[in-house]
Amino acid sequence: MSANFFDRTVVMKLTLNRPGSSRKVKTSQIEVDADKSMLAVTKKLMKWSPEFKALNSRMNELGETIRSLSVPSPLGKGHYASPIERVRVADEAVQSTRAAIFEPGGLLDVMMEAYPERVRESQEKLKDLGNPADYPTPERFRAAWGISSSYESFGTPAKLEEIDPAIYQREVGQAKLRIEQAADKIIDVLSLEFKGVLDAMVERLTPDSDGKPKTFRNTLVSNMTDFLSNIKVRNIVDREELNKLSEDATRILEGVTPEQLRQSRDVRTYVRESMAKVTAELETAVINRPRRVFTPSEDEEAA
Repeated sequence: MSANFFDRTVVMKLTLNRPGSSRKVKTSQIEVDADKSMLAVTKKLMKWSPEFKALNSRMNELGETIRSLSVPSPLGKGHYASPIERVRVADEAVQSTRAAIFEPGGLLDVMMEAYPERVRESQEKLKDLGNPADYPTPERFRAAWGISSSYESFGTPAKLEEIDPAIYQREVGQAKLRIEQAADKIIDVLSLEFKGVLDAMVERLTPDSDGKPKTFRNTLVSNMTDFLSNIKVRNIVDREELNKLSEDATRILEGVTPEQLRQSRDVRTYVRESMAKVTAELETAVINRPRRVFTPSEDEEAA
């Protein structure tokens, strides 16, 4: 592993803004035979609206895409470390989502055209719980939607060494610790995601209690192949076990289609048993590995 594997990534800060679509309901407005101090009730304002759902889904899709292309970043929530090979793909996902939502005739314009009617319908559905003050003006509602992205660096400012070498050395040590912690987190995230798609495949290819094959969607295979196509690039810490096991899983699925899995018991058995072996090896080699214990050095404690 390189001294700083983040030299192989670009950190994107991504913020997705959207208006709230629910409000709390005062318990005084609810008649129930229960202790109201035990209740927390909300009312939906826009979640049911097809236009709102379309906007929300596109935002969520962008978030999932960026997460699938990235690894955990030591810069915290909303920061995604994209391997250099995936930066263009990630950036294109952001730009295409912006266009689909905010360009003229996009999803936001469709939402705003329907907004007055959706507010009226919502108040009718809520009856006595409908409150005009719960709904922002069209201008404020439109302004609440936003996608912002920027690229940031991770490291220790070289200028610090000129100001105070002691501060610089302390920060270098802390940055190294954060990198090591991030490396462990990257391994954990990739391993658990890998185990998730493996478990899903093994479970759906295991016959039910009466021996009949279970139904499954084509995404059972596509989710696995999509994950495998990205894991080597996302494995920026060069964890060899992950690379080897992903290659094993790729070979197992080579040439296998969802239709073959549905029609052939032999193919189902082969894939299920082979993927179960990969899962066992993954758990032994990576998921159940000893964890690094992080303790500050004497210099850091003194600082």
